[in-house]
Amino acid sequence: ALTAHNLPEGLAVAVTASTSRKTGAVVAVAIALHNIPEGLAVAVLLVSGGQSTSTALLATAASGFSEPVGAVLGLLLLRYVSLTPRLVDHVQAAVAGVMSSIAVLELIPEARAQQRRAYACAAFGLGWLIISLTIWLLDEPKPPLAFLVAQAGEAATTTTTT
Repeated sequence: ALTAHNLPEGLAVAVTASTSRKTGAVVAVAIALHNIPEGLAVAVLLVSGGQSTSTALLATAASGFSEPVGAVLGLLLLRYVSLTPRLVDHVQAAVAGVMSSIAVLELIPEARAQQRRAYACAAFGLGWLIISLTIWLLDEPKPPLAFLVAQAGEAATTTTTT
């Protein structure tokens, strides 16, 4: 399951970085940060299951290696396809769908089977927090929410009075 979702992650990084280096960097850093606990999880499960440390290391590396393969495939695809904002949106949506499917169909049932609901919820929350902080730290500054609400209110007032 982890190898299956690393391939599209690489594709997402390649396509996103091809349109915007800054956005590509945000996506790459967010994915890299979430790959750290992912690799640790693979290694810990293998070692606790009786595998040697070197076997766990090789399995973790093999799982992670599919991500650069996905990036290379994405770059090869870009040689033959004209990259438009719409195509980028479609690729990112497809990657999100693959990752969501893997989470719903494989990772969540496995967490339930292990009967470690609190750990699964904590890991989900921590992953969400790390990705959100990464995007917030690397993304361009946005106006405060109150400013956006005030603008929306002014737009609604202008529309109803004209």
